[in-house]
Amino acid sequence: MKRPHPRLYKHILAIGCYGTAACFVSQGNLLADVSPDNSQIDLSDSHYTAPDFSHLAPVELQVFENGKWKAYDTRATEHGLEILVDTSGASLIYAWEGMEELQFQRKLEASTSQIVYSDNLDERIKQLKNDAELLLPFAGIPEKSAGGIHAVILSYLTALNERGEADRAYKVTQGTDLGRLPEPIALEAYNTVELLFSDDQAAEGEKLLIQLFNARPAEEFATNALDLAQRLAAERHFKVALGIYEPLLQIVPVDQRKAVALRTAYLALETGDFGKYKQLRTVASQAEGQSDETNAASWILDGIYAFKQDTEDRRQVLSPIGRALALLPSDSEWKEIALYYNYKAYQLEEAFETAKGILEELKLVYSKSAYTKDLTS
Repeated sequence: MKRPHPRLYKHILAIGCYGTAACFVSQGNLLADVSPDNSQIDLSDSHYTAPDFSHLAPVELQVFENGKWKAYDTRATEHGLEILVDTSGASLIYAWEGMEELQFQRKLEASTSQIVYSDNLDERIKQLKNDAELLLPFAGIPEKSAGGIHAVILSYLTALNERGEADRAYKVTQGTDLGRLPEPIALEAYNTVELLFSDDQAAEGEKLLIQLFNARPAEEFATNALDLAQRLAAERHFKVALGIYEPLLQIVPVDQRKAVALRTAYLALETGDFGKYKQLRTVASQAEGQSDETNAASWILDGIYAFKQDTEDRRQVLSPIGRALALLPSDSEWKEIALYYNYKAYQLEEAFETAKGILEELKLVYSKSAYTKDLTS
């Protein structure tokens, strides 16, 4: 995923979002006049509670001390790591903050260590399962101190995501303290959100997304959530994409606001909220950042709105969409949306040959697109 856009980062700092992503929705609301409804995910009225690891059995970790590694039974707690130093129950507590000078590792079998970086996803899942799941409570150890612990967890979660193992990937995320995860593992958790929605597990996807919103740094969430929302919208998961776009519209850089407002308006159309759509079009019309693409997007929205109003005059659909297609660059994310509605309008006009040609273009250029699949399924 992309690194945070530097201008976005500056803007977040300017509105006082120094902590988790949840802080930005408590700032000034650009969409104060947009009516709330149940079509969006409520990111604002919640907080993140880390798992309670106290009931779990201790795990043997190695600690580097006096020039050598020594094995100790270790337990993750709310406050840090509890090292059981002898059989009588005596222990030392190392706070999460301030253990950077220490070194921890999990002693692995040679075959397990080798599989961490293997391209064989099935073998990674099979061989890393036991160690990775034991190590989940320890994912919050600072990167400088974690030895190979993070690599095992990241390799396992990535393999689960890439194999489409949504249930298991979700359980991995729920077995960690999301607020303390190193960035690479956290970024993989955003991929788990997308996988859950693709696997029709919307409740789990929404829960993990809200957890990330409340647990993760604002700049990380803003950048990766926008990237995630774009992918979810492309997969036609309109409700959840709208739920992400709306709060992000409050903090995107000024020169991106028009484009994001138009995309949010499109998602409102697809969820059937025409009142919100009109309000978002007003936000877009007042925002800076006009370009050929935003002009074309506005025309596409005009056409889609007419289509969804069941207008009998198909020219109100075809004319603005046709103008947009003439202006859009070939790689625009709006183009397949325009072609999709162009096809549907010509179908209603019973111009079947023209519609067939549009569908063939979609199948050629966007063969794996959710829009193409919707028309051909």
